[in-house]
Amino acid sequence: MRRVLRLLGGAGLVAGLGMLTSACAYGYNVPAGMHVITNPAHHPKAAVAVVLEHFSFGPSKVTIKPGQTVEWIWRDPGVPHNVTFATFHSQTKTAGTFYHTFTKPGVYPYICTLHYNMRGEVIVKR
Repeated sequence: MRRVLRLLGGAGLVAGLGMLTSACAYGYNVPAGMHVITNPAHHPKAAVAVVLEHFSFGPSKVTIKPGQTVEWIWRDPGVPHNVTFATFHSQTKTAGTFYHTFTKPGVYPYICTLHYNMRGEVIVKR
């Protein structure tokens, strides 16, 4: 390993690390599990919860009714993520929760801007 580091030098090491850290941005959103948490204790108004874990949103698609709230729960210890829609977003953080109430029917795709393989969708139906 030391020999590889010497051969790479400073610039090569930075480029190599960049390739390693960006590798997670090109995979697929592998759901952390098909666990849908309904009526979570964290926020009694949330209709469903999405868990951010293993560099994915689980479940990656949820369906709710207008006026219902979705809760996102960070469970990827030490790994920063965010929930970013076209018109609003969460903070980038490593733990905690984010809530949003959807008032209009539609399909709302979202991503984690740090890990572009992390994609999800909220479907709001009457």
